[in-house]
Amino acid sequence: MNMPITGSAVFDRSRNGLGYIAKTKKVSGMFVISSGMKEIQFMADIIWVDSDGKPSRGGEHDDMAVNSFLDEAVARELPSVSSAQIEEWQSILLAISNEYAKERQKLKDAKKAEREQWEAEHKKLIPDWAVAAIVGEYHEDKSDSMTDYYHSETVKSVILGFSGSKKNCFKEMRRTATNCTHTAHLECAPETAEHRENWSGGHGYYLSATGRYYGWQIRKIILGSDPVSSLPMGEWCYRDTYIKLPKQQSRSAEGFSLSDGTKEGYIQISFNDKPSDETRAELKGAGFRWSPKNSVWFGKTETLPERYKE
Repeated sequence: MNMPITGSAVFDRSRNGLGYIAKTKKVSGMFVISSGMKEIQFMADIIWVDSDGKPSRGGEHDDMAVNSFLDEAVARELPSVSSAQIEEWQSILLAISNEYAKERQKLKDAKKAEREQWEAEHKKLIPDWAVAAIVGEYHEDKSDSMTDYYHSETVKSVILGFSGSKKNCFKEMRRTATNCTHTAHLECAPETAEHRENWSGGHGYYLSATGRYYGWQIRKIILGSDPVSSLPMGEWCYRDTYIKLPKQQSRSAEGFSLSDGTKEGYIQISFNDKPSDETRAELKGAGFRWSPKNSVWFGKTETLPERYKE
């Protein structure tokens, strides 16, 4: 195996790019699948230069690619350069890389400062009773169906409201949608806008009239020990006078609590412990059903037994 010499010219015909070998190293145990599991003998660092002969970028390539680049350079009778020239170009690329790293750090520090300022301004605005937030997100589709790649990027967020319950409730999402002009249309969105993708690889519970990868979506976010840090940084549209939170009528002495159902005219009963046979029979007789998924009994408000009412 002959290793290419430092400074040897290479040419990538597919990119019409001229470069030079900067460094080579032997490798073992590496294979190229597309070439029938052919073992790679060496890797080479190449410095690519622009049309003015200035270094533009560096890159590492396997021996098969390097040999084809070398053959093309020989065919074009391209001359080599000295080791001193390679070292000079390496210094230039290193300086560029360091400058780029500094700019990235500056940007990172600026974003961190912006986030800290936003949290300081909005931390005191979160209600003490809140355990979850309802947020709106505008998603931009970044999918590429040709490569079977599906993804979206959140480009805008708004804080619509807060909830005293961690359970997903589309009624809450619809109520708070009117707090922002961007999401107001979702208040009366059809039932098909209520997405329940609570499976592996799913997108969770969200309200969206345009689907998973594009447009405005509303979802619930559970707040952590530091509530404001759980929120996305965005426009604050929360107006408590516009929000009607689910009822949380505690009956701790009797071992149950009531809350609004996920549909209009329905109510949910949550017990601290498993109810007795008599209680379950009473609820079933009133048309209530058990939801294993949400661990609640649900039924129509109008048929709720009197002893559960205020």
